Amino acid sequence: MNPFLISTKCPMLFGCGTSMTVASKIQELGCKKVMIVCDDWLSQQENFKAFMNTFSEVETYVWNHVIPDPTDISVEEGAVIARQENIDGIIGIGGGSSLDSAKAINTLIHSDFPINQYFAELGPDAKVPNPGVPMILIPTTSGTGADCSPSTVITNTRLNNVKNNLFVPTGIPDLAVVDPDWAMTMPPKLTASCGFDVFSHAIETISSSCWNPMSETIALKCIDIVWTYLERAYHNGSDVEAREYMHFASSAVAVAFSDSLINLGHEIAHMIGARYHIPHGDCCAMVTPACLKFLAGKLPVEMGRIAKTLGVDDREDGLGDRLYDAVLAFRKRLGIMSASEHGLDKAEFMSMADDLSSPVFLSYTMTADDYRSILADIISE
Repeated sequence: MNPFLISTKCPMLFGCGTSMTVASKIQELGCKKVMIVCDDWLSQQENFKAFMNTFSEVETYVWNHVIPDPTDISVEEGAVIARQENIDGIIGIGGGSSLDSAKAINTLIHSDFPINQYFAELGPDAKVPNPGVPMILIPTTSGTGADCSPSTVITNTRLNNVKNNLFVPTGIPDLAVVDPDWAMTMPPKLTASCGFDVFSHAIETISSSCWNPMSETIALKCIDIVWTYLERAYHNGSDVEAREYMHFASSAVAVAFSDSLINLGHEIAHMIGARYHIPHGDCCAMVTPACLKFLAGKLPVEMGRIAKTLGVDDREDGLGDRLYDAVLAFRKRLGIMSASEHGLDKAEFMSMADDLSSPVFLSYTMTADDYRSILADIISE
């Protein structure tokens, strides 16, 4: 077994109704004026208003200007307000965009602009920000795991207009409050899309070059949860047990991939999302069957563990085809569109093979021909 690192994790408070204790939790962290980071839609909902009514002893400032796929510019605007308002605590509540916005604002609240200087893609030239303020994150969708992941994903408009990452201490919350009550109203389409993001996070944890036994144990359990409960949540949003398990898996798998970092599926999904503006979870669903098929030929032992968890014959001969068929059928049952159903041009789609790089954290080095093989399967579905 190769040496590996298990990094420090943020505490997670899980359970229905737990978000109603956040006002007291942030007060315990010494905060007197807190910025609530969310989008405009959530700020108008009745459950959000009930949540805000719990803040009787803490001053709040609601910054409800989160945009989908937040940009360097949008989060800097939030950070300017946070400084002007003398904010000493941050609560991010919403989907991945809201939580990433909260993390980015926390990165800038005591540090120099622009945020781009802290992007991990700069390698050793990336600067380290000053410490931020106490932060609590509350996910309202079961998908990104942004509440328990140290990564902050921000679109870099100043360079290449694609998603970049921050891996800095200011992106780790003091507490993640994972309350399934917020997920009960997720519509079926969003439920399916977010659920496939969880699924792909877990699969890529297994294929990672940074594999460790703790991450694999969590990831395999999350694969089992998605396989068991996602369709139930999709067909019946009021299924409390299904919602609880999916909300837990979303955060738990982020604990796993914090060390065994994501790789092949997200490498392709991020490029598809950037080129065609398809929701991230749908992109993950689009690429996962073909990625499993490909990886079964390169990492048969690891893919065999996934097959066994799914109840698929895990023998090496024909493993890729069996995984492909099972997961493609799963995706179809969830009503997620294929690349061809999106009307994507085949030649343009295939040209991505020349632009994709081999993921740093994949236990196999990808070539352009490897990517052509995967993209051909995706576009032909």
